[in-house]
Amino acid sequence: MDVKASHKLDEALGYVREGDTLVVTKLDRLARSVAHLLEVLAVLTDKGAALRILDMGIDTSTPTGRLMLTVLGGVAEFERSIMLERQREGTPWNSLGRKLNSYIRVCFHGGTAQQCCLRHASHPRRS
Repeated sequence: MDVKASHKLDEALGYVREGDTLVVTKLDRLARSVAHLLEVLAVLTDKGAALRILDMGIDTSTPTGRLMLTVLGGVAEFERSIMLERQREGTPWNSLGRKLNSYIRVCFHGGTAQQCCLRHASHPRRS
């Protein structure tokens, strides 16, 4: 969530009154983590307001809606952390792929097989 969106959320939370319902289209447009989601939900609950998420059909004015929001928020944060972990794991492989592609280009498009082997032998292996 960018700074401008955060200011707008703070503005909306400041405007909410008892009996109001804050309506958002998607959960990820409201909060980036379960902690932030629960913080927003606590502010709304303290003010006597509810939260409604349209694409999930969740309404926190009911106990079931609050439970579903907490569970789905946890799942969403888990998915995001798994995605970020996979991105971090993939970065070294992406770098290796670029090096391998340049090696193949040099060897097979820029010289003979013998020159390629000589180039390869001149590059010490890294452990």
